Amino acid sequence: MAPASLEMSQLRPVDHANLAGSSSTSVSGTTLTVPGSVSTATPRKNRSASPQNRYKTVPDPAIPSKMSHMPPTITAHLPRVNHDDVFKAAFPLWDKDISELLECDYDSMAPYHLTPDEEGEKVRAEITRLASVVEKSDNVLLFTPRNNNCVAAFKASKDGYIALADVVAYVVRALRICRVDNDSISLLNAKIDISPEKFKLALARLDPDFYIKKKSQTAQSKDGTVAPAPAVPSYESCCDLVDFITASIARVMTQMANGDSWHNSVLAVLAKLAAKMKMLLDDLENITITALSNGESALESYMCTFGKSNGSQETQLPDPETIFRESSKSGSGDTFYMHCVEQQKIRAGPHSYVGYVLQALGGSSESGSEPGLPITAYEMLSVVIDTGYEGFKSHLCQDRDYEFSSTSDRDDLNFAHPGFNILIESIEHIRSRDRDVPIHRPPPPRSQDPAPLTTKIEWGYATDGPLGKTANGASLESSLAELELRTMGDIASVMTPLFLTSPYIACNAKSFLNMFYLTADVADEVRPYPEVPYNVFVRLYTSSFRAPNATNVLQLADAIHKDLFSRDFLLEPHASRGGIIPRIQGLLPRKKTDPSHELQRLMDEMSAWVYVQNAVIIRCRFYVFMTMVFAGVLVGGGLTIGLALGTRLKGVDPFNITVYAWALAAFLALVAKSIKVRDWAWADFLHGRVVCRSVSELSSMTGYSTQLILAKLLHDEKESILMTRGPYNSVFEHRAKDDSDGFSIDLPVKTRTLLLSGLTMLKVETPLGHGLVCLDARRGSPYSSIVHRSCGEKKTKELICQDIDRLKLPNSNKKGNGAVGIALPMKWSEKLEWRRIEGVYSELDAAYV
Repeated sequence: MAPASLEMSQLRPVDHANLAGSSSTSVSGTTLTVPGSVSTATPRKNRSASPQNRYKTVPDPAIPSKMSHMPPTITAHLPRVNHDDVFKAAFPLWDKDISELLECDYDSMAPYHLTPDEEGEKVRAEITRLASVVEKSDNVLLFTPRNNNCVAAFKASKDGYIALADVVAYVVRALRICRVDNDSISLLNAKIDISPEKFKLALARLDPDFYIKKKSQTAQSKDGTVAPAPAVPSYESCCDLVDFITASIARVMTQMANGDSWHNSVLAVLAKLAAKMKMLLDDLENITITALSNGESALESYMCTFGKSNGSQETQLPDPETIFRESSKSGSGDTFYMHCVEQQKIRAGPHSYVGYVLQALGGSSESGSEPGLPITAYEMLSVVIDTGYEGFKSHLCQDRDYEFSSTSDRDDLNFAHPGFNILIESIEHIRSRDRDVPIHRPPPPRSQDPAPLTTKIEWGYATDGPLGKTANGASLESSLAELELRTMGDIASVMTPLFLTSPYIACNAKSFLNMFYLTADVADEVRPYPEVPYNVFVRLYTSSFRAPNATNVLQLADAIHKDLFSRDFLLEPHASRGGIIPRIQGLLPRKKTDPSHELQRLMDEMSAWVYVQNAVIIRCRFYVFMTMVFAGVLVGGGLTIGLALGTRLKGVDPFNITVYAWALAAFLALVAKSIKVRDWAWADFLHGRVVCRSVSELSSMTGYSTQLILAKLLHDEKESILMTRGPYNSVFEHRAKDDSDGFSIDLPVKTRTLLLSGLTMLKVETPLGHGLVCLDARRGSPYSSIVHRSCGEKKTKELICQDIDRLKLPNSNKKGNGAVGIALPMKWSEKLEWRRIEGVYSELDAAYV
């Protein structure tokens, strides 16, 4: 899901009493007691159940050596948490005699009439809970209910999804209050990522009228009658969700990197945030009014101190990361400022992850105010596979709103791995638990009744090879496991870590870790854990999901199932006319061979290519040697004829034949030197090398398919100095300013070749038709995303094709080898606007001109 500001989901009418499922208690495995802070919160009437028994543990099974659905246990990544050090990180001013700084305590509960001792007790309870989660490897994080009235016990139904969205909406309100409180401090003391305009918007979202208007929009039913008022989520459900989300983020972040300062900072921020959110949820409506009043007072104080002109002239805020780095170099300075900068720095990551998960978990609004799909109709997909020309790893993601993102950055893949570990462990535990529980299925619906809503997850995991590659040649789809999720607790248990594997989260985590490392003390050791190769496929979907109905489009899951991103499929000669390696002009044997083995041989040969700014230099000693041998035979033969004939032919000088032979040898050598390359210097020719200045010249000299050469050039572009020129170089980023200079891309690239290079074309719906937008996942590419409603001014250019419905060549419908497929003009532009994404463009033989 693309990052966006948090909007509260609409509270919808729901009968919570009829949603509880029959199997809400643990049936297998031992129980890890995780102390929470609910018991230490402000007393509330009719509150039942303790915060215990929420996180179940199961022993890790043995890991098979090849294909597996279960990730290995990460025993080396378990921190040893010192509770006192974490507490000091949560309260850096606790033991310091700086009374004036106490008003700058971030995530403080003092504005809501809690004493320091009461606040410290709550935070210590949260530290104990989070420490027990990250210190042990034999527990599985699950969103389990404390009683049948909690949302985690509700059945996986439409009402269950609505109830979960209501709980998320309530928790989001608490998170917003925490942010407003912190921004009030930052606005007055260290205005880094906040401005008066942004703060006013945050206050507007806290206003109770904002939520009343949201509720009133759903008060009328379709028949015009007044619907019942939305039910307020239970306090226990809200606290359970806070516990589960913060525990998941704590485990993911502590398994990303090692270092006491890193672990202490992450756990301190999450513990203090969780404690405050639970306190706010206890009396949210009244506390919201108090928070709004405090925020308005802070804004008024800012305006009185700095003046209205100061706020109105600030149109662009400086980069927060730059300020964090610069402040770490300054050392001493304003005590207020340095303290506020440090507190904002350590909260930048955890707070944004909590907000991201809540936004994604709440789903989209059924009224259509959000750009995505209804909360009960979705398909989420996260896959890490070997793809591309050299089999590099790429992470492709389709989120709940049918938006796409990707990354091929190795650090991003490494930071996504802990989330996948939690996810696969949770799935395996749910499957093993459900095996021992009899499934009470309802009777089949009558023909006139709608089919019941079901939620399923499909997954596979491997650490030592591609998914689905076994000795018997099994396909990817046949190697995946599938499981139906029966409760909202199970759904949230897999959905939350799935959100934490997002390329956006991984990219953000890398930036946050870089900033944390560069601004930490020199003595602090903060190092990411070593990379572990892995491939994974996870698909979470509901039975009511329907993909957009469009031509020449595949869902990402279908594309993965059909091995559309597999090198073997992309290199199959029979997969499309021409193929990538169509018996490369006689160089490949005619017998049936493994395309991957042939590709590996060609890769070894192409690795010797040398890139210069406007050409590719290759070795061609065999070609030169054969040319010189043939010319030498003519020269030697002519000389032999002259010497052998002597005076036997009267009136004929036999050495004239020698001259003719020599002239023929020179002519053939000249033809051999000029027929494949336009300009071939004799020095290069005699040294057995050639400077190729176009794709056609390179193909002519090597005998390789032009599409394979284009795939190689696209694959190496980010690390080479090669500059390209037209007429078909629009797909390349490194383009020469002068068309007369640069390596000529004189043949169009096809969709199949783009996929082989890590570029995926997505079909989008534009105001006047359809277009294509490129999702860049080439080797080493950072986070990239394609989202719905891409309108207005854009900061970066995108690789696009416009009006593809009209772009067919006149002979595109002819059959035969001479037929030409679809030709699509491609360019870099920021002007294409679209409303929604339809899927992966599947016309593999479309040429981009």
